Amino acid sequence: MRGKGRAVRIDRVFSRDLDGRKAWSLTAMVARPCQVLADEGADGDPGGAPPRWLLLPAGAGFDAAAALAELVARAPGADAVQGLADAADRLIDAWAKAARKAALLDDAGSADILADELRLTLALGLAAPCAPLWSAAPAGSHVLGARGRAQPAGKRPPAHAAGAAPAALPAPPGPGAPTPDATPQGSLVTLQLGATPLAAPTPRAVIDLFACLDAEGGVDLALLAQAVRVWTVALDLAVTTAGYADAEAARTAAASRPIGIGVCNLAPLLMALGLPYDSDSARGTAAALLAFVQAVALETSARLAERAGACAGFTAEARTARLWSLTTAARAPFTGADAHIAETARRALRRAQKAVAAHGLRNLAVTALDHPGAAERLLEASAAGIEPEPALVRSVPRADGSAARRLAPGVEAGLVALGLSPGRAEAVRWHIIGHGTLEGAPAINPEALARRGLPPEALDRIERALPDAADLRDVMQGWRFADLLAVETLAAAEAKGDLLAALGFDAAEIAAANRYACGAGSIAGAPHLSAARRAVFADAPMLDAAAQMAMAGAVQPFLDRPFAKTVPVPAQEGAAGVAAVLAEARRLGLHAVRLRRVARSAAEIAHAATDAGAPVGQTRRLAPEPRGIIRRVTLGGHPLTLRTQELADGMPGAIELAMPKESAAVRAAIDHAAQAISVGLQHGVPLIAYVAAFAGSRGGPAGPIDGDGAVRSASSPLDYAVRALAAHYLGRSDIAEADPTLPPGVTAPAAELPLFGESQPPPDSPQTRRARLRLIGGGR
Repeated sequence: MRGKGRAVRIDRVFSRDLDGRKAWSLTAMVARPCQVLADEGADGDPGGAPPRWLLLPAGAGFDAAAALAELVARAPGADAVQGLADAADRLIDAWAKAARKAALLDDAGSADILADELRLTLALGLAAPCAPLWSAAPAGSHVLGARGRAQPAGKRPPAHAAGAAPAALPAPPGPGAPTPDATPQGSLVTLQLGATPLAAPTPRAVIDLFACLDAEGGVDLALLAQAVRVWTVALDLAVTTAGYADAEAARTAAASRPIGIGVCNLAPLLMALGLPYDSDSARGTAAALLAFVQAVALETSARLAERAGACAGFTAEARTARLWSLTTAARAPFTGADAHIAETARRALRRAQKAVAAHGLRNLAVTALDHPGAAERLLEASAAGIEPEPALVRSVPRADGSAARRLAPGVEAGLVALGLSPGRAEAVRWHIIGHGTLEGAPAINPEALARRGLPPEALDRIERALPDAADLRDVMQGWRFADLLAVETLAAAEAKGDLLAALGFDAAEIAAANRYACGAGSIAGAPHLSAARRAVFADAPMLDAAAQMAMAGAVQPFLDRPFAKTVPVPAQEGAAGVAAVLAEARRLGLHAVRLRRVARSAAEIAHAATDAGAPVGQTRRLAPEPRGIIRRVTLGGHPLTLRTQELADGMPGAIELAMPKESAAVRAAIDHAAQAISVGLQHGVPLIAYVAAFAGSRGGPAGPIDGDGAVRSASSPLDYAVRALAAHYLGRSDIAEADPTLPPGVTAPAAELPLFGESQPPPDSPQTRRARLRLIGGGR
């Protein structure tokens, strides 16, 4: 998708103010030509689709353009020129038509007002519907598939493809052991802790909480309430106009009419309020905001029920459960939350309780969190749902394929909230993202580089590349200056792997210049901030599993559908740590968790290596007298030999893997991997970094190990090698004894991790019987 030009037009978007007055708002729309690569159905070849002009609100970035291109490509009968307003009109007009037909609103004019307000929330980036809703044809029909994906008209999946609609009030987590919810993808594995099903096809919309920040640094609750009201009505109409993948799903949806009002950008909002993500005040504020959203949506649903009647699923039992939950929520302490937000949420909950008691509910479920999709990308959300900020420095793609580095949206507002002076706030910004130049840098600056022989053309290239560079070494690559530097300098850079080192700068000078030009990328070590204030800007790498699960536990009582919270687990974490994470998740009442193995960052690895007395990049010599270990084993019946050669400190500095009976391609791949690990070990990369990266890796022969008492089975030769090294050199028996029958990324025996019990094969299954067999010979 490449931009080829720029044009501007003015579209009229009108809305009703909160006080009831009619007003006009002019929204500048920036036209960007984008190549539509998505399949448009049988009408044309996706590879030969012509360029399409996409009209976006002024200031929208390339992420929003890419998301809109995806959504517009789903719409049949699209014109050559399309935009957010054009795509939204087809959707909103269908809803307005359904509202007039059902007499759902007070009068015919109310449908027009609803349509205007929906357009305004989209134009302002305040809210957006999920991807399946954008596929509405002019008639307004769309199909929700088994996982909420849109299905083309006439190509609906078979009946068994669709899941059941969610229960309105999820049951508390049961005592049973978790079971995998879905086939793991990558390093993620989902474990369901409760009995209530997870995601099901439901019309969903996402509201950007950070967009509700007012000019005084507080939360505009009136704006948030209005967005919730209009999208609750819209999603209820979407249930009416939607098609479902099978008759059973349609009947269930008609009975309970579930919708999902979700949120995004909670973490940037907390930063803007000056609240550390891992604090009682942040959790109390988040809970109060989600309670407010739920209460407004329930009150709106009750008003709809007053006009059109409650849904069939609103039985006496559901009524009792909902009123009890609202009573309990209204008494919630919202510890640490802003007094105004907490009291407003309580009042909204009491109003919702009265409305539900009087009229019932049009929708049994109204709030939900889901995995991020096109709606979040259209809003350019930096943090999905209630997740923490992924990083304080964002990489924002441009139309030409390059990327710009920008501070996360909550950082600037957070510095204002903390009351820092302009000079100190600027120093914090420079610490995080850097100056973007070497002018004034310590030790390594244009003058110093010129003295070391770099011509002016090379200095100009460096300065042009630095504003968007994440690391100074990425810019100072010898090949970038092959036409400007002497052959001797390029050869020295190739030998040392670093042009700056070849020019004579030491590691300390390079690190100082890198921090000056490109920043630290995090708040750690920032000047003018106490430890408590730095916690306000903690991003995901700085927050452990306990902090993230605590936030999920705080908001889950105000969500009508269970969701799976993604929980980071360090790659080196053993069975006890994983079991502790799951025990804490069950204590907090989470319905499901998605375990995600995370490796240590490069900075952490370098820090560990420096503590061990061997800075990364400094070559360590092997011991004068060769010494090491030799392991001769069979891996799934395949002979395998592991040899090591140790460094002077007794740690491995080189490894060799030999599998003589394998094909030449397999032998070469294993040998190259062993050589790469050896080079890293001799240059200061700690062994635990390779264990974290390759333990559990798959590929090549796999199966039970015969000949090594520490490692009983392995999923690949490289998996065996790193876990055998961990057992011998690091004493890591938890890694060495990992059970390959567990889901990928979980290194724990079933006996030590009973919560995985139901995911193991039965004792008499074919899989278990095969694991007990060992190949002792072969034939033709």
